[in-house]
Amino acid sequence: MNHRNSIETWSAAAQTLTGSSMNYDFTTVLNQAFGNNTGDVNQDDFIDGTDKSMIDNDILIFATGYLATDLNCGQITDGTMRLMLMTIHTIL
Repeated sequence: MNHRNSIETWSAAAQTLTGSSMNYDFTTVLNQAFGNNTGDVNQDDFIDGTDKSMIDNDILIFATGYLATDLNCGQITDGTMRLMLMTIHTIL
C-alpha cells in the first residue's frame, strides 16, 4: 500500500494471493502493518527532519484541506501532527 504521507507498507504477516487480487484491512489494529510508516510527507522514502519541517510550515499557516502534512486525515495540519510524528519516530 502507498498513500500520500506514508512509506510503502507491507502486511505484518504473510498473505496468500487468491486469483489476481487480495483484500487486507490495515485499519483493524495498529500492528496489521509491518512497522509504522506514517509521516513521509515529501514521499522520498525517509521520515526525517524535512518531513517535520514541512509539517511545521503548514502548522504556522494553519493549512487545511487534503494535505500530505495532515497525518490523521482530519483536513487540518496542526500541532497534533507534529506530536504524532515525534511520538512515532523518536529520532526527530
